[in-house]
Amino acid sequence: DLWIKHFAGIEGGTCIDPVLLARNIQQGQLARNLDDYCVTADDVPSRLELEQSLRQTQVGKAFGLDKVPGEVLHAAAGSSSKALYQLFLKASLRVAEPIQFKGGSLFAIWKGKSSTAKASAYRGILVSSVTGKSFHRAIRNRSVDALRNFGQPMQIGGLPSFPVTMGSHFVRLFQAGSHRRRRSHGLLFLDLREAFYRVVRPLLAYSPWGDEDFAKVAQLVRLPPEVMHELHVHLGQRPVLSEAGTSAWTTACMSEALVGTWFRFQGGEKVVRTDIGSRPGDNLADVCFSFIFAKVLQAVQADLQQLGILPEIPWANEMLGNIFSVGAPCAEALQPLDATWMDDASFLIASPNAGALAGAMEATGRAVVDACASRALLPNLDRGKTEFIACALGPGSRKVRVRLVPTYQHLGGFIHHDASLSRELKHRVGLAWKSFNARRMKIFGAPGIARRDKVLLYESLILTVLLYGAGTWDTLQGPELAILETAYHGMACYMLRPAFTYEQAMHMSRSRVLSLLGLPSIPVLLHVARSLGWSQLDSRFPGYGSTSTMAFGLAAGKKPGLNGKCGASTGRVGGKARSAEDNCKRFSRSVGGRRSDTTTASSAGSSAVLGQSFLLKRPIRRLSRTSVFRAGHNVRRDTGAELSLALAAREPLMMAASRFLSYGLDEEALTESTAWERVRVAFSSVCLPIRKIQATARIWLSLLDDACIEDPFPTGVLRKIGQWILTALLAEWLVPSPVV
Repeated sequence: DLWIKHFAGIEGGTCIDPVLLARNIQQGQLARNLDDYCVTADDVPSRLELEQSLRQTQVGKAFGLDKVPGEVLHAAAGSSSKALYQLFLKASLRVAEPIQFKGGSLFAIWKGKSSTAKASAYRGILVSSVTGKSFHRAIRNRSVDALRNFGQPMQIGGLPSFPVTMGSHFVRLFQAGSHRRRRSHGLLFLDLREAFYRVVRPLLAYSPWGDEDFAKVAQLVRLPPEVMHELHVHLGQRPVLSEAGTSAWTTACMSEALVGTWFRFQGGEKVVRTDIGSRPGDNLADVCFSFIFAKVLQAVQADLQQLGILPEIPWANEMLGNIFSVGAPCAEALQPLDATWMDDASFLIASPNAGALAGAMEATGRAVVDACASRALLPNLDRGKTEFIACALGPGSRKVRVRLVPTYQHLGGFIHHDASLSRELKHRVGLAWKSFNARRMKIFGAPGIARRDKVLLYESLILTVLLYGAGTWDTLQGPELAILETAYHGMACYMLRPAFTYEQAMHMSRSRVLSLLGLPSIPVLLHVARSLGWSQLDSRFPGYGSTSTMAFGLAAGKKPGLNGKCGASTGRVGGKARSAEDNCKRFSRSVGGRRSDTTTASSAGSSAVLGQSFLLKRPIRRLSRTSVFRAGHNVRRDTGAELSLALAAREPLMMAASRFLSYGLDEEALTESTAWERVRVAFSSVCLPIRKIQATARIWLSLLDDACIEDPFPTGVLRKIGQWILTALLAEWLVPSPVV
């Protein structure tokens, strides 16, 4: 009962008889007036959308009280959608979802801090019906576009194609730009108490609340008396979903999903009906919160804009999709406010001089706290939660005095007040060593495990920790780079056992250690991480991550990692590139020269490898696919309903690279031998089985026959090469054996 009382108090819940709960929900659904409810065929998701939602069901997860596991819906999405779509249509047209979808079992998960004997040290996670989650996922997908248009430009939590590192990347760029311009600036990091549990549902959608219900909720969320009037005013305004422009169907279904919610604590018998919160654990939880928090951000922006203290970033249309400096002066300016991921928000503060910085920070903090409290969101003002960091530059900076923290942990990384990366790098190294030492005796230092297997596990388990968010880092200076290289070299020396002891390996040169393991150098890994960042930006800002942008970026000058030693197994890659193609080719070799187990070619019972390093596959695959769409090719997206070799061949990842076959060549260099080498490099940009590479070649030949590809190379030569690819043993041609 103590646990139930605690979690019921958080969500405004009351114990209720299950039969009475079901009767109340049914009466509310039958009494709903549907005369004004207008829905079209385009509003309701199709069966294909439901099937995709079922296919996205995660496996290996707990299931709800209906005992339907996610593995069933994931594996049999097609047949399941046929049976469930009738129920989905009924619930959509009558705006009445089954009571089983409205609740589930609530489990207490320890937060990892405070005493385990206190109920407040636990977080409640709802385990609901997997089928209901699939229904809600379809509703969520229909609300994403409205959230994207309604929210702030950098309110990216819950939106597809936005990694969590993009928020920290935005903050770091703001710091770096302010430092370069010698502008005083600061950051406000906001932490909310029980953010998802404090969502007042009538703010989101219409609800038949009276004054008694409002007074009860105001008491539950423990609002200060001076802001209760503001919340009451907001409740009398237009609901957020309607203001955001969601369709009538989406608004009605989201409203229905938040009415009559309930839980049973860890499978017990008592049922608790809840009235507030967005139900963490459900697919709609983060979207519901993001809509309300978008109103908070709009209120903050309006207050700061009225005071004239919003930061300004120079802007010109020529900057879009351009990685180089713009020569003309920027006549326009952008006014960014924040970088927000779900309930983790950081607000940007700029000041024309050091003396006005403290006033700008005070005004920003006041506006943020007032906007949150007026919508029942309570900032956590404990030490280390909601904090400022600032950097006063220019005249008068020594006289600025304000209570600050030098460093703040934001979205998994550390933001330092002077934009230094040393604290972040040491934190990454510490986490990587902790993960490495936990597996050192059994895996990385074990003499019975093959060196190749050690490297594979090291890449997937350790490097992902060490280089988390590396795509957002600025260029590392010597001392900063040494932090990573020292840890990287130390771990690599352990993996050379039993051929060499740790002491013997430490006396070797770093390039030899890396060559024996087949690992790239830290500068190369950092360069690949930036390429991944380009590919992620490309999904939101077309042009930043395209293949041509990557080519020009590699050709622009010396890049970290293309000038350093990568080990004898990958060859030395140095000097300034003569052309974009040469750089791309060398970069591919430097990172992907060693062999992996991702692609096989069956010949004489042996297997050969045609893949790049795991770090390079994703950017090349995404960049190439994006460029194929942008070039106007008819590429069909895989819905998952049917998978075939022809479908895979219609998504030729090398098509983007084939557009650059003659890049940087004059007429005298358009020889047959050059064409062979350029085609080899183009086909090396994919990581596919041999049969799919040959299927890609057939599609390429058909495009040549239909004159869909214009290239200075003679078409006859390209056809000859394509015909040869269909019958040749491709392993050694695409990826020659590295020189050791």
